Amino acid sequence: MTVKVIEGSGTTVCPPHCYALYEGGHFNEGEDDARRVLVADEPVPDLAEHGFAAVVQSLVNFSRFAVELYEEPGHRGEHLTFGPTLSPKDLGGFRTGAGKSWGRRARSVNTSTVRPEGRQPGTVPSGSAE
Repeated sequence: MTVKVIEGSGTTVCPPHCYALYEGGHFNEGEDDARRVLVADEPVPDLAEHGFAAVVQSLVNFSRFAVELYEEPGHRGEHLTFGPTLSPKDLGGFRTGAGKSWGRRARSVNTSTVRPEGRQPGTVPSGSAE
């Protein structure tokens, strides 16, 4: 599959073995006009190339990987990690180290293998030691 942008809402628009980034909270099922969804099964070094820089409000992770959201393109800056099967409907509830909201903050996405003995499913805070 790689990376594609579609119109839709709800977690069912995310195929198995992929992750989906929504421009609206609650998987685009809220009151706003957000309808776009970026669906991928690989890292995205620059969300701006797909029209998704600093717009992500919610995500679904149906992949077998951890999905890492980064503040800067090229997988740089502070990051927030979500393990497989995790689906936060409002990234605004998560905070950076400086206390800023993660809503509309992600500018790149990386994926990483989840070790069986690691914390899964769930979030892994930036800089945590395993």
